Amino acid sequence: MRIVCRFALAALVLALLASCVSRAGPDVLGASEQPPTSSPVAGECDSSDITVTAELDHTPKVTVPGDCTAPTILLARDVVRGDGPQAVVGTRLEVSYLLVLWSSGTVLDSTWYAGESLPTQVRDLGRGKLIRGWDEGLPGLREGGRRLIVVPPAQDGGEPEGDTLIYVVDALSVTPG
Repeated sequence: MRIVCRFALAALVLALLASCVSRAGPDVLGASEQPPTSSPVAGECDSSDITVTAELDHTPKVTVPGDCTAPTILLARDVVRGDGPQAVVGTRLEVSYLLVLWSSGTVLDSTWYAGESLPTQVRDLGRGKLIRGWDEGLPGLREGGRRLIVVPPAQDGGEPEGDTLIYVVDALSVTPG
């Protein structure tokens, strides 16, 4: 009887340990993890404070709030939740995007020209080949979705230095890497 109890106890412990261990690998990393939508710092804006208008396939318009400060951590939220495949580490995406400067609300870059989008390719998502804001902000985005990503200066890896960047990204296609 003692042996049966010991085996039962060992099986229970192994089952508990197995349930605590998370799977890792390109198919799982970042699949459901998304950056936070709000900052834990008082007075900093949440992603919900930033207004994004326009329908998919149309140039988005971004309104930067004036009653809170730029977040100091990367924030993201789905403005439109897609229903297609989900972007994970290693995924290839075809996206349309708009880049706005927090400080002035000025559009710095866009794939929308004269009301039409000229999509761009994103390869090797999450593998350090993009700015950290995209590597960390795009996993979890589904094809057919639109995501707002707010990238603080410490994570932008580019110009203009010292300004928070606001991206609105439409996932036109998501393909496993």
